[in-house]
Parts: sequence; structure tokens; C-alpha cells
Amino acid sequence: MAIMSTHPKDFERVRDLSHDLKLHQPDDLKIVPCFGVHPWWVSELTQEDWQEDSARDALPRWLVEVEDMLVTYPHSIVGEIGLDGFHFDRATGGLKAPMAKQVEVFRLQMELAAKHQRPVSIHTVQCFGVLMETLSIIKKSTVKLPPKMYFHAFGGKQGTIDQLLALCGREPGKVYFGFAPVI
Repeated sequence: MAIMSTHPKDFERVRDLSHDLKLHQPDDLKIVPCFGVHPWWVSELTQEDWQEDSARDALPRWLVEVEDMLVTYPHSIVGEIGLDGFHFDRATGGLKAPMAKQVEVFRLQMELAAKHQRPVSIHTVQCFGVLMETLSIIKKSTVKLPPKMYFHAFGGKQGTIDQLLALCGREPGKVYFGFAPVI
């Protein structure tokens, strides 16, 4: 069972729930804590969250928190992260989190997952072009892509799956897709 965070304020809750479930569940039930910032909550990262931690290569504080959790919990993964082109602010009519900021947060988390060789759980809604472009940039960088990627509640077309497999790798166990009931 994967227990996903959506924001740094969830990290302790995910950690504690994972620990409690492990104590009270059958041994064959695998509990996997997941630490990351969901695209819906990118706009909730505060100015303080974005302050650089000078002791950690000038990384934003929120990313240092994700990395600390990954180091502390070696079986954890990075998630739920991604891009969302359909989560609007009712007051303004624009995206709740600007796409450029979502891309920045997504890229940083993908690079962190690759650095620590952790799988990622990816949320993507109505922005597959931006996703492909971002993954291409990451793949061409010195960091590369995470070892495994799971696209949950995938709503893209077969052609998009083919493009993602071509870009991310066709080797068995590298890329997974989950589908929403409406597919």
C-alpha cells in the first residue's frame, strides 16, 4: 500500500501512518511511504518553503525536506508529483498553480528521485505536451530519469503511452500506467 503526501505539511502524517500501519497490519502487507509535492498544492508552498538551504547546495527548503525523508526511509518513493493543466482557481479562472512553477517543482522532484534511485508516482492531467517536453529536458540532462515511473489515473491516448514508453524506456518494469474508471 502506497501512502502519498501532497505537501511538506503531510510528511510527518505519512511517516507516522506508515509506521503505525506496519505495526498493526499483517507482515505480508507492504507499506510504502511516498514524499512529494502534488501539483495541486504547488501554490501552497510558502516563501519560507522556497528559501534556500545554504548547507545543501542552495536547494529550496521544501526539497531538502523531501530528500531528508528519502534518506531516512530508504524504501520510500517520490510522490505524488506531476503536472495539472485542469486545476483552476475559481476566483481568477487561471490555473491554481502556474504551469511554469509546476514544471519547476516537478523537475526538481524528478531529479531528486533519479539522484536517490527512487520510483515516482506521477499525476498528469491535460498537459501531456508539457510533460513530454519536461521529461525530454530531464532525460538530456546529466541527472537522467528515475528508475521507475508510475502514471496513475492515466487519461491519455494510446499514442501518448507509446510516446512515453519511447521517451522513458521500454524495458520491463520501467514505466507503469494506472487507469481511471472512466477510461
